[in-house]
Amino acid sequence: MERSAEVLVVGAGLAGLTAARELVAAGRSVLVLEARDRVGGRVVSRDIGGGKVVEMGGQYAGPTQDRLLALAADLGVATFPTYDTGKKVLHFNGKRGTYSGAIPRINPLVLADVGRAQARLESLAARVPTDAPWTAQPRPGSGTGRRSRPGPAGTPSAAVPAPCSRWERRRSSPPSPATCPCCTCCSTPARAARSRN
Repeated sequence: MERSAEVLVVGAGLAGLTAARELVAAGRSVLVLEARDRVGGRVVSRDIGGGKVVEMGGQYAGPTQDRLLALAADLGVATFPTYDTGKKVLHFNGKRGTYSGAIPRINPLVLADVGRAQARLESLAARVPTDAPWTAQPRPGSGTGRRSRPGPAGTPSAAVPAPCSRWERRRSSPPSPATCPCCTCCSTPARAARSRN
């Protein structure tokens, strides 16, 4: 069966379905393609029996998510407040435990790692304007293509030294060639000395 449309939307997750809905409202013909056997993307519920459902993906909307809350209201999707009083549950290392307060009782080194990751995410999130996220500027030095920088048309690429093997084994994004955090072998002077030998 052959079909045609003015607009093809790839992916029937929340973003794809919202785009298709707005395009149809604007009078466009739209075809949505989805590889899975269901729509919704990361927004999915699973029946756990006894008339109960568990949310497996996106389930919370909070302050500043006005468009999502407006869409839910427009579609008749009920919302309800969540509560953070009482004990909290933590599943960690295959064990279930409860705790009170803001911080669970786990290895302090793990908590330090979590704190660093959270601070980093919050720092990155602070760079994104909530009223116009599409205007956010990437961090200098971020993104893909760190290993080579294409030169002007018709010129060869300028190679950027790869990070050391220790950094590669950590499977993180490569550091700046001059600032490898795991050792000093990635520093520019050390690389220059190695390349002369």
